[in-house]
Amino acid sequence: MDWHLVIAGGAIGLALAVPVGPINLMCIQRTVQHGFWSGVATGIGAAAGDGLFAVIGAFGITWLTTLIEGNRLWIQGVGGVIVLIMGARTFFQPPSDHAPGVDLPWLHHGGLIGTTFLLTITNPATLLGYIAAFSGVKGIIASPDDYTQASVLVGAVVGGSFLWWVIVAWVVTKLRRGFTETGMRWINRVSGVVIFLFGILVVIDMAGVRVFNSLH
Repeated sequence: MDWHLVIAGGAIGLALAVPVGPINLMCIQRTVQHGFWSGVATGIGAAAGDGLFAVIGAFGITWLTTLIEGNRLWIQGVGGVIVLIMGARTFFQPPSDHAPGVDLPWLHHGGLIGTTFLLTITNPATLLGYIAAFSGVKGIIASPDDYTQASVLVGAVVGGSFLWWVIVAWVVTKLRRGFTETGMRWINRVSGVVIFLFGILVVIDMAGVRVFNSLH
């Protein structure tokens, strides 16, 4: 086991998962609403999306990078709309009547994984972040064709990302028992507003890029 790759990959996964954004807020809000496993399900979706970008970066799939960058406006538009919808749904979501220890149906968790994965992969900023991060660590891979080392790096990235979401879900679960119904309602509203604002920023950025391109 090449521990340099494990440490580098884990650091990349953590570094790109930690910054506050819509997925962090969703993980917190879903954990408050439905408990630890809903937060973990959100994290699985995010880590899977991070893993897809890590595969692109570690294996140097340049054609896929070019394809995504060439369709950035469409991808960003889809991501922005998803964030807006998630923000509105979160704002109007009533406090959950589930006790912290109650397990929700697996289909519910599958939906959380799917929506978070879709949101992650439609965020061009995440892809660009991974491209920048991997450009700095590719030198520690012995050979560009060493798929074993590339796979270790990808696995470490996914592990680092997933570790962050488990920590967030665990911390919020410990604090969750102190929330009243009114407190949970306010968490939904504040999270919904902030997530919605993220969506507006994404759409504005997309519109700005489109106008800029049309002028040049």
